[in-house]
Amino acid sequence: MGQISIKIFSLFKESENEEQKAKQKEEISNLLNNNPQLRSKRELIEKFINENLVKIDSSENIEDEFIKFWDEEKIKAFEQIAEEENLNKDELKKVVDTYIYEQREPLPNDIAKTLNVTPKYLERRTILTRVLDKIVGFVDKFYES
Repeated sequence: MGQISIKIFSLFKESENEEQKAKQKEEISNLLNNNPQLRSKRELIEKFINENLVKIDSSENIEDEFIKFWDEEKIKAFEQIAEEENLNKDELKKVVDTYIYEQREPLPNDIAKTLNVTPKYLERRTILTRVLDKIVGFVDKFYES
């Protein structure tokens, strides 16, 4: 995703008027819609364009600013998952790292280790499934290219 995004952002930044920028935005939107690997990243890419790209002085700084933005958003998303689900951050990081390295979804017992509070037996499956979905979504958004 990296080089494609940076080239797109550079073209958008170099657009001279609002009409060109609107056209570039539409092309970026089409690219995001048509590329299955970029769909999960669409919201973040659009946020970067709308909130950060206009503040960048030159096209040369775009890559550094995008990486900084991406890392900040990744940390926020990680923290949000841990807070919403009351998870141990160290255990969550281990599960995410293992998932990325082994490229297999975490096992229920691995996810259970991330929980700060042991759920009631009847709630366990629902909670573990919900946490798994959030972990998969997080990895898909921030790590899969």
